[in-house]
Amino acid sequence: MRALHQGIDKQGRNLYPAFSYAAYARMTTEDALAIKAYLFSLPPVHAEAPKNDLSFPFNQRYVLRFWNLLFVPDGPLQQDEKQTAEWNRGAYLTEAMAHCGECHTPRNLLYGLDNSKKFAGAELQGWEAYNISSDKTTGIGSWSDEQLSNYLSKGHAEGRGAATGSMGEAVDYSLRHLTPEDIKAIVTYVKTVPPQVSSDKAIVEAEPPATLTTSIAYAPSADSVAQGGLGLKLFQGACAGCHGWNGEGLQTPYAALRGSRTVNDPDGTNLIQGILKGAHMTTPLGKQAMPAFANAYSNVEIAALGNYVLAHFGGKQSAITPADVAKARAQ
Repeated sequence: MRALHQGIDKQGRNLYPAFSYAAYARMTTEDALAIKAYLFSLPPVHAEAPKNDLSFPFNQRYVLRFWNLLFVPDGPLQQDEKQTAEWNRGAYLTEAMAHCGECHTPRNLLYGLDNSKKFAGAELQGWEAYNISSDKTTGIGSWSDEQLSNYLSKGHAEGRGAATGSMGEAVDYSLRHLTPEDIKAIVTYVKTVPPQVSSDKAIVEAEPPATLTTSIAYAPSADSVAQGGLGLKLFQGACAGCHGWNGEGLQTPYAALRGSRTVNDPDGTNLIQGILKGAHMTTPLGKQAMPAFANAYSNVEIAALGNYVLAHFGGKQSAITPADVAKARAQ
């Protein structure tokens, strides 16, 4: 209880907020003890914890006491009597259990959540956690309830693409195991979060011109490939067989690109990571996977491929450079 609600370990030392106790502080005692009961039912595994190798002053744990005073809630999330039971359930799941804000809310100078920009999106570990406020242009305000439910529970929504990276892991390991009622409660709550206009440029182009002039099995001519450059050549050789030329996906809807924010972000943050690291997810259709191309292509090739994908499937003018890819590799 002390670890989850106060961020203090059994020796009385302050834990670092990479362990999301600032969110778990909103969890009820009953749920916290249920988590303990489950964890203690698993077979024990002996593994030495790595030593803290943070440099001064970050290795001074007592400093976290002041951070906790500023950013750790005092007690479980309270019910809002003005809202429905479903909304309150969704608020609890979103804020305490799933702690969505830990990725999707920007942080201030002290690395606490800046809730004046709640769910406006943030970059974390080289991935962009996109705006999930109710803004209709840069957030999820224009998503239908069905689309959002499918994305959370299945990792894919028609016309919105598939979850990848950290969000793909959240779906695979956690969200897909929730009941339909809990997914519906999360959707109900999240869609009431005040709109925030995010700073990212991932504004979805629903029908980019290039996809309207190509069929799913379109085969460009040799002249087109020569004129299209390296990016088109790479897409034709390594990507078109799964994703299709019009972005609808061939063997599986999880390969659909149309409507995905990943292919509509001119910075290409998640696109580069996806190409480098690939993706995998357990879905109602079975295991879905995209291979990693980090060892197959150079930084120059991945930059060219990324720029082509953004132009073709997002209608975006991008300028991904080999240096951007090198930075992503390091992350």
